Amino acid sequence: TWQWKNILYDPLSVWNGNAFYPFLESVTGSDHLFSQVVTGLPVYLLTKNPFISYHFVLYFGFAMGAWGMYRLGLLLFDHSGAALASAVFYTVALPRTIHAVAHIHLSFMAWLPWSVYFLNQLFKRKRPVYAVGVIATTVLQALGGWYIAVYHAIILGTVFLWLSIRQGKRETILAGTISGLVSMGLILPFAIPYIGRPDVQ
Repeated sequence: TWQWKNILYDPLSVWNGNAFYPFLESVTGSDHLFSQVVTGLPVYLLTKNPFISYHFVLYFGFAMGAWGMYRLGLLLFDHSGAALASAVFYTVALPRTIHAVAHIHLSFMAWLPWSVYFLNQLFKRKRPVYAVGVIATTVLQALGGWYIAVYHAIILGTVFLWLSIRQGKRETILAGTISGLVSMGLILPFAIPYIGRPDVQ
């Protein structure tokens, strides 16, 4: 709720949270959750109800992740049953479900399967739109939680190396590399406030 209000009424103070007063940029003491903030903002604007807005973000994360994993399963296995099983397993996996309400960044692993899906399509179909998909979903996932961003980078980097070895051509490897560099460039401004941050005493 604090972040939604900051964006609406005082966007220049978006890094100043409602904890550890009077220290500035206290949001950098934890994940900023900008992806979740942006996702829930339309609902908050309509309802002004933080409970409804929060639960919209929570279930949106599960639904979008399940849909992405289903699409990825269809692409990889060409079998709707296997794709559905993948989506269900990804959605109800214990590390996500047992902590989801208290740690919303766990439920908001919505964009990881989409990034892998778009990367596979980039190597398969060689269309720039899939590079844009890789960039957009990577940035959205990274801005939903930093340690999830690390998982995302490791998984996507591993898939990229595998695809490069198995079926990569120079143009697709270059497109994938550029997608990664552009993603890093878009994420970096959100990471800078964390660099050299002193511990709050």
